[in-house]
Parts: sequence; C-alpha cells; structure tokens
Amino acid sequence: MAMKMKMKMVTETPMQNDWADQHLLFLDDDISVLKSINRILIQKRVDWKYSFATCVPEALDLMTKQRIDMLISDIKMPGTDGFHFLKSLRESPDWHDLPVVMVTGLDSPRIKTKAIEMGAADLLSKPIRPEELLARIHSVLNQKRKLDEFKAHNDYLQDLASEHSREIESSKIEMILRLAKAGDFRCSENGNHVIRVGYYSKILSEQFGVDRAFSDKLFITAPLHDIGKIALPDAVLLKTGKLTEKEWAITQSHCALGFDLLSPSLLKDKSSNQNLSKMVSVVFDIYETTRNHLLDMAAEIALGHHEWYNGGGYPYGRKGEQIPLSARIVAIVDSYDGLRTKKTHKPAYSHAETLSMMKKLSGTQFDPNIFKEFEKCSEDFKRIYLLESF
Repeated sequence: MAMKMKMKMVTETPMQNDWADQHLLFLDDDISVLKSINRILIQKRVDWKYSFATCVPEALDLMTKQRIDMLISDIKMPGTDGFHFLKSLRESPDWHDLPVVMVTGLDSPRIKTKAIEMGAADLLSKPIRPEELLARIHSVLNQKRKLDEFKAHNDYLQDLASEHSREIESSKIEMILRLAKAGDFRCSENGNHVIRVGYYSKILSEQFGVDRAFSDKLFITAPLHDIGKIALPDAVLLKTGKLTEKEWAITQSHCALGFDLLSPSLLKDKSSNQNLSKMVSVVFDIYETTRNHLLDMAAEIALGHHEWYNGGGYPYGRKGEQIPLSARIVAIVDSYDGLRTKKTHKPAYSHAETLSMMKKLSGTQFDPNIFKEFEKCSEDFKRIYLLESF
C-alpha cells in the first residue's frame, strides 16, 4: 500500500538556502522508516523539497512527473530491490547521473563496495542518525551542484567550438575542463574559483581590447592556471597554519610544475630506453603537426601568473612585457578572486576592500594599463562573484 505523505516545502529556514530548489526522493518499503525521516527533516527545518515512495513503481511515477535531484533508497525491498533499481537508473540516459545514496540495515562491508561499484554516491546504515543523514545529503548535493556547473561550463565551451573557432575541438575542450576540475578538487575551499577565473579573464581581456579569438582561448585556458598544485603534497597544500620557508618554496613550485604538465617539453623528456625514446620522438612529431595551441596558452599562464610587473614575483622574476599578456591578465583576476574568497588563513574581503588593496599594487604587482581596464569593468567581477551558478 502506497504511503501518502504531504511534501514538505520550506520558504525560509535558519540554514543557508542554497538548496531551496533541490528535490529529494526517499524510497523505503517500511513506512515507519519514512515517518522517522520525515520527523528528522521537519525537526531540522531543512531547506529542501522532498517526497516519499514505498516501492520502485511509485518512485518512478514521481520521477516522471517532477524533477528529482537526489534519491535516497533502501536496498532490501520486495519486488524490485534497491540494487536492481540503481542498475536500471545507471542504464537510463534520463537518470544516468542522478545522485543515489543507498540505505541498508545489513552490516557488511561488501554491501558498501557493491553500492559504490554500481554507481551509488554513498551508503547509509540503519538506524539512520539525523546528523549523518543531513551531512550526507549536503555533501552529495554539493557534489551534484559542482558537476552541474562544470557541465554548463562545458556546454558554453562547446558552443564556442561550433560558432567561433574551428581550432577548438570538443576533445581538447573536455581534456582541459577535466584537468581544471582535477586541480580544483584538490582544494575544496576555493569553491568555483577556476570557473570564475575563466569568466573574469574573458571580461577583462575584452575590456582591454584583444581580439575575439584571444579572448575565447583565454576563457578556456585560464582555469588551468593552478593545475600544478595537483602535484603538491597535502601537508603543504591543505595546511591551515602559516607556511614555513621550505613549505612556501614548495608552494611556489606549482607554477613550473603546471608549465611542465601543459607544455610540449613533457614529450621531449629523454629516456635511457632507446626503443621508448624512438616512440616518444614519433609522438612528438605527431604532436607538432596536430598541436593544441590552447595548451600552449595554458602553459604560459601557469608559469607566469605569479610574476610581478616590476620583476618581484616568481618563479623567474620576469617583468613588464617579458610576462605574456595572458598571464598578466590572469594575475589580476586570480588575485581578485583570492581576496574575495574566505580561506583558512584569511577572511573574505568585500569588493570595495579588494579594489582598494589591489590598486596599491598597480604598477608593481599588476600591469598598470591592464589594471585601468580592470577598474572600468570591476562591477562585472562583483556580479559574477555573487552568482550562485553560471
């Protein structure tokens, strides 16, 4: 017998309402479990919409009538159980990416392994503890939101590929996007930093007067500016306290590491194995004929975005126009977003505070000509930073 339970809809709660449009579906054949979950959600005054189903057909009926952003499903149920339902969702083009958290009363490590292998985002054990339930939901929805934002970003890049540039092929764009995503996941406190840097760079480069092709390439490659950080040890990258002199030197190395990762020099490394050296030589010859110039720009940005206009930056102390234009632009937008964002070692500064601090560095850290244009379009930066998604 289907359980009829009124969907909870909250317009304002003590929690952050980042999730107000998220709709959860709870599936369990035990009505007492669903009632318990309903009590938890009411007591915690969550900011989600949610529905309940007691069997797979009822769940499918709800899913076809309204958008569902996350499924929390029991495993052991009469008829179609949770694992069979999960398998069918992963095989469906409509529901392939739906986040699913499985719930079980069985105490077996094999259950969790099987759930993850089948594509579940996580596994909860019964009896469900309120704080654990809410923490898992928050975590999975946060991952989903990031994935949705990257997909939207990728869609925009695909539009650029078809409309404005024959050079930008979808495979190259996807590779760049995945690299940027990998770098951003290493440091979760940055939020959507890499996406914002791409948008900022496009706005500033257009304001500065570069051509459309350069602006589009910068939009795509700027998110890779910190890709070298994926090679830094966690003890340094994730440290909350003040860095030692040695740790700061390791942090600075991310520029050269990023350049090595993105530049053709990666293919030029020699090997003591002659057969391998010949293979690498052939690969490099092919690379030269099908060269991805997007990665060339990404490499120069990774290497130069911490150089200072007066030569006081790193890693090589280059100055003025010795620093590529792309890196001089990203140096400004990266600093803006870094100052606006709260981190473990610093507060988040307001838009006005950030502009004031950065203006003092025009001509020393930042190219003064580019900075003048930055000031003219800074309100667009403020608007983008405050957006929840793109």
